[in-house]
Amino acid sequence: MIRILSDFNQLISPANQIVLDRVSDYPGAYQHILWLLQNQQDQIIVVHHLTILQWLKNMATRYPQGSFVFETIDARGALAHRWGMEILASVTNENPQNRAACRRLCQPKVEMSPNCQSRDVPFGKG
Repeated sequence: MIRILSDFNQLISPANQIVLDRVSDYPGAYQHILWLLQNQQDQIIVVHHLTILQWLKNMATRYPQGSFVFETIDARGALAHRWGMEILASVTNENPQNRAACRRLCQPKVEMSPNCQSRDVPFGKG
């Protein structure tokens, strides 16, 4: 199965996944998808471009039902993807407090120990 994740806000950091950022990425991805389908391989493809998403949806109509699964990554979905778990249905993107919390939790956070001082943190080389 080819799983297509629409992530126009680039909320997730895909690892070991195909990422399509530009229209010029599509021809190579198309050939790879054909190979995946022929060899019945699974793959996650992250799409950052609306035009590419539409082209993939058009492509999916030519293959049996279930060959492609399309998902949209929003703040709630990004958390679920990052944590590898389901998020309660009561946590919605529509509630501004939940949306802000999801965005905050998706951002990498660096905290310094109370005993650490800025001179202890190396910056640059050497």
